[in-house]
Amino acid sequence: MKKIFYSLFLCLILLIFSCKKQNPTFNISGTVTDKSLNSVLPAATVTFYKTIAGSSSITKIGSTQTNSEGQYNIEFERDQSESYSAIIEKENYFDSKLAILFEGLKVGEKNTLNFDIYAKSWVKIHLQNLTPEPNDYIIISKQEGKKYCIGCCDFFEQTISNIDTTFYCINNGNSIYSILYTSFGDNQTKTAIKAITTSSFDTTELYISY
Repeated sequence: MKKIFYSLFLCLILLIFSCKKQNPTFNISGTVTDKSLNSVLPAATVTFYKTIAGSSSITKIGSTQTNSEGQYNIEFERDQSESYSAIIEKENYFDSKLAILFEGLKVGEKNTLNFDIYAKSWVKIHLQNLTPEPNDYIIISKQEGKKYCIGCCDFFEQTISNIDTTFYCINNGNSIYSILYTSFGDNQTKTAIKAITTSSFDTTELYISY
């Protein structure tokens, strides 16, 4: 009798645990693309964060890497978070961040979020006065190129009087970088735009002589 009672009790406990409601989860997958080369990006790190309702603190949920096809997948529990965000990172690429609203995710279904990031490139800006005179100078202003990042050279207008000047700026790979310049030399004034396309992972020279 005791054995029968014990067996029934054990079955009841197992039944209770098997019927216990599991926490709902979000399943998110997608593809990361190299926007500079227009190709999928393997070995990129995708990290998800959450912001708890009523709090401004951001907590890391977890991270994963893209496979050879640029695809990733991550799953995490739904909780009291009011919003989520994802950051995509890879060496020699600009980080990309995306805010994800709670309402944009569905429980029990596959959520697809695709990302793209730019490769880094550099521009070597070389200004050279070929026939220098004491009062010669050049005024330059950036027209096209990546903005608001470390090394982006976000100058609106810059006056340079040195005979030979070189400086470097960072840019999105395979993207246009252009400068509007007005030079004052050889008793004449010249205004023009010089543009180049910077190569991913490399340095491209933008040369202006006056």
